[in-house]
Amino acid sequence: MTTPQLENGYTKIANEILEALIKYRIPGEQMQCLFFILRKTYGWGKKQDRIPLAEFVEVTGINKQAVSRALKSLKDKNVIFVIKKDNVKDSTYGFNKKFNTWKSLSKKITLSKKITTVIKKDNESLSKKIIPPIDKETRKETIQKKEAHQKNFDQFWLNYPKKISKKTALKSWMKNQELLPEIEKIIKILDCHKKSNQWVKDNGDYIPNPATWLNQERWNDEVQNQTSTIPISKTTRHNIEVANLLMEKGVGDDL
Repeated sequence: MTTPQLENGYTKIANEILEALIKYRIPGEQMQCLFFILRKTYGWGKKQDRIPLAEFVEVTGINKQAVSRALKSLKDKNVIFVIKKDNVKDSTYGFNKKFNTWKSLSKKITLSKKITTVIKKDNESLSKKIIPPIDKETRKETIQKKEAHQKNFDQFWLNYPKKISKKTALKSWMKNQELLPEIEKIIKILDCHKKSNQWVKDNGDYIPNPATWLNQERWNDEVQNQTSTIPISKTTRHNIEVANLLMEKGVGDDL
């Protein structure tokens, strides 16, 4: 284990600067780049130094794009200064020790009104999403619409032959409000569907769940091959079967 000693070198920084940095929140990657600039300048008794980006990447372990973003953010906050000459590839970096000129950080504030405050990652700006208050008339109208939709759904549920997943069906009903016809028309459509072969056969096994019927806009289906709803007694059904059997054997031709 190494035991660092001042005799091996040190960076001379005023306590006022350290105290200012303690109060000033700087994200991790920016802080790494700042410390490296301090090491390359104050650590060598210099105010500024020309530093290649590749050296930032090697020492900090941060990729080049992230290093560029961190340096830009530090410069925008006036924590460092950057000198770039047209005929020189690498920029010169230095620390701005006049901490009273650093740009102040955005703070999250709480207001009496309903305001959602979002602070960007690097404290560069404070954006506010304001939700305007809803007036009484609008609130009343919204409640009335919801009650009307609920009432119409209750009629739909009462007339739909398959009572499955009422809660899911209600969600589908509310979701499809812009597409649904008037409730009176829906009830008439349901009456037609309930007489169709598909809904009647096998004791209604092929009737879709109400939520499915709503989500697939099945009120637009063309109903064909409607079957009679007149009940047939067991005796009548038996007589029909006997007559069909006699006709198959040719008994009717001899009578």
